Amino acid sequence: MEELSEHELTEIIYRFKSILQQDGKSNDVEYFLNNKAIHLEKVGASTTYLVFDQTINLLGQIGRNFNDQHTIKGQDLLTLAYKKLQEACMIVGST
Repeated sequence: MEELSEHELTEIIYRFKSILQQDGKSNDVEYFLNNKAIHLEKVGASTTYLVFDQTINLLGQIGRNFNDQHTIKGQDLLTLAYKKLQEACMIVGST
């Protein structure tokens, strides 16, 4: 959010589409990005990291909840995300 205006960021976020749930509704990730991510960043409740390609297309996101009741270290969160990425690469035959 530091390098883009809020308006630019909102436009980019709204272009992000996740896989629809079986009932045809968007999933929690898309809902969160479209409705909560910017507000929660502003109030310091959570930080969402966005991953872009070279043409500023939003590829994905990873976020961390700063609720005191449920904590995870950033390193542990990234380790989990990396393991999921490795699993995805194995499924599609990429390295």
